[in-house]
Parts: sequence; C-alpha cells; structure tokens
Amino acid sequence: MPLQINFEGLKKGFRRAREKAGANVNFHDLRHSCASPLINIGVSLDIIRGIFGHASVKTTERYVHLQIHRQARAMNQLSDLVESEKITPEITPGRGKKKAACLKAA
Repeated sequence: MPLQINFEGLKKGFRRAREKAGANVNFHDLRHSCASPLINIGVSLDIIRGIFGHASVKTTERYVHLQIHRQARAMNQLSDLVESEKITPEITPGRGKKKAACLKAA
C-alpha cells in the first residue's frame, strides 16, 4: 500500500529531517539536486520537463547551466583526439571572406 501523505505532512517531515541533519537546504534544492545528475547522464530536457511537471521546456532550461561539465568533457575529448593526431584541424574556404574550420580524420 502506498504511503498516504499530504503536502503539509511532506513539508513538516522535510523540515524535521533537515533540522536533524543540520542541513541548510530548502525543498527546491532537492529538485536542483535531481536535475543535475539527470542532465549529466544525458537525459533530454524534454524528459526532465516531464519529470518535473513543467508546462514548458523553457522553465526546465534553468537547469541547462548544469551541462557545463559534459561540455568541458566533450572539449577535452576532442583535444585528446587532436593531440593524438587521430584527427587534424583543417581550414577550408567558406562563404564570402570567412574560412570554416573542420576536423579531418588522419
């Protein structure tokens, strides 16, 4: 049988647990703590939007800054590939006066 609890009971239980643990967090911090690992394992914003109950993905985009670790890891992996000479940077003619940078397999 599922636990029957209302919102006030949940708030009261959270407050008691927080005080007992000596933690300085609020209930919304739990949402942030949930979004962070979901984003870092690659869960799409639309899926997270559904989990959090956001009507719009725009609301969920508040958590996008958490992707910085994944972005940094991706750039480090790219750098490792270039340094290992498995791929080489190449400048190719682009439109107008601009040049386009691309990577070419070695």
